[in-house]
Amino acid sequence: HSASAPVVLEHAAYGTWSLAALQQLAEVAIWQSNISDADDDIATAQRILDELEVHADRVLSASSESKLKSISSFFLGKPSESSTEVSKRQSRMQDHVEALVTLADAYGASAMLAFRRQAFTKGAYRLRKAWKHYQRAYEESKDESVQAVINTPRFHNVMGRLQFGTGMFMHFVAMLPSHWRWLVELIGFEGDRDQAVELLEEAGNTRFPSPRSTFAKSVLVGTRFFLYDEKEEAIELVKGLIEEYPQSVVLLSMLAGLYRRQGDMHSSTKTYEKCLVELRLAPDADLLEQMVIRTTYELGTNRFLQLQWVEAIPMIEAYLRDTTSPNFRCYGAYKLGLCYWVADQKDKIAPLYEQVKEWARDSMAYDQYAKRKAEEFLESGEVAKEELIVVRASCLNEARTFDKTIVLLNAGTQLCKAASADYQAQMHYHMGCALRHLNPTDKADAMQHLNAAIAFQAHIKTETWVVPFAWLEIAEMAVDRREFGKVEPALAAINAHPAGYDFQKQCSLRQKKIGAKMQRAQEEEEKS
Repeated sequence: HSASAPVVLEHAAYGTWSLAALQQLAEVAIWQSNISDADDDIATAQRILDELEVHADRVLSASSESKLKSISSFFLGKPSESSTEVSKRQSRMQDHVEALVTLADAYGASAMLAFRRQAFTKGAYRLRKAWKHYQRAYEESKDESVQAVINTPRFHNVMGRLQFGTGMFMHFVAMLPSHWRWLVELIGFEGDRDQAVELLEEAGNTRFPSPRSTFAKSVLVGTRFFLYDEKEEAIELVKGLIEEYPQSVVLLSMLAGLYRRQGDMHSSTKTYEKCLVELRLAPDADLLEQMVIRTTYELGTNRFLQLQWVEAIPMIEAYLRDTTSPNFRCYGAYKLGLCYWVADQKDKIAPLYEQVKEWARDSMAYDQYAKRKAEEFLESGEVAKEELIVVRASCLNEARTFDKTIVLLNAGTQLCKAASADYQAQMHYHMGCALRHLNPTDKADAMQHLNAAIAFQAHIKTETWVVPFAWLEIAEMAVDRREFGKVEPALAAINAHPAGYDFQKQCSLRQKKIGAKMQRAQEEEEKS
């Protein structure tokens, strides 16, 4: 009930200056800014975070001063403390740890807001402060004064936030590409994937539940699905969370997205539709309108991936018309232009693609790809038949309907015998991906097409991403087949590829995942 929550929390936060209430008030504001992505809501969230930082700093200063007095009394041989003084000292130490965790949470949240506004220097500074406070809190939480109350509801909350925050940091750094990781570790961050998962599992521990338990479990869903390839386990984990919170639109949306990544488009669509129902029945439905708009866009994406492009038009149009977020705007408009071409509404494309050029953000890979495609259309005035074939093949592969991809490309090869190197390379790449997944035990056909895509490297003019992504597929195949000696040469070929191609950051993340997957596979072989 996000409309009534701020009223209750404001009374506790500002009436009694409750640190926990003020922290929760900030969290509500952050969620509202995430949903709306509106400047006013982001500004409100930042204002409350600033107030939280000031108050937490006061609590920290007061508890630190008392801590110093206790230490000096010990060394100066002052009389032993009374039970009342001991109780007060323990309470101050507990306040001290809670204030450290609260400051770390506040700095981390402020960093995320700064990154959303493209203020990367400010965000990095806040992120470093968050990490340093988590480190201090982690060490000082071992104090006997804190351990004595570790099983109270208050410290279930505090320790859950500490474990979640520290685990998220370690997980984030461990997943960075190697060319960034050395820098953040030099600044003072630590990356340890195994310890990160351990901390997140502790934060999600149902024996000591905290407000971070569900967050931690949801992060573990992503870790299991995307990093460890434990897809069925991840889906079961999120289903368990939905049993606990059956009306959670965030969890329903997460499950729908996982179904889509699995290729279960029917279940994905049904789950997004259920999410829409829950959003419209919610007590504060008016505050969740932006999430309704986003979910409608996801349904449009499902239609697009299944090549139901005419049906996708009103859904994507609604998103572009009503969203307050810059996310998906450029790429959604690019997809909508293709839908207009197929639906013979071609006069709508040029004005739309002019907007794509204005909307595109420099740091966003999909925005830049959409901008490039929009500019190509504005220059040529048409969508080539070869373009439609490779886009459709990409959609079918993403929907994991690989048999349909093969049928499409076999027919397309006959239609596009004189296609440019860019299109021929893409066709071979998509065919190789489809064959790899359709026949995982027989790699010969997939390798033939992936190598054919790579062979076009010297002749490709615009779609230079094809070559490194073909090498990614080859590396993943080698890991799956336990041919570890073939992995490093494939990854080295990616690193040697000229920089500046589309989706280069996404390629780096997949390289990281392949390395982690190979390490786990090698460890399993050693154990066996």
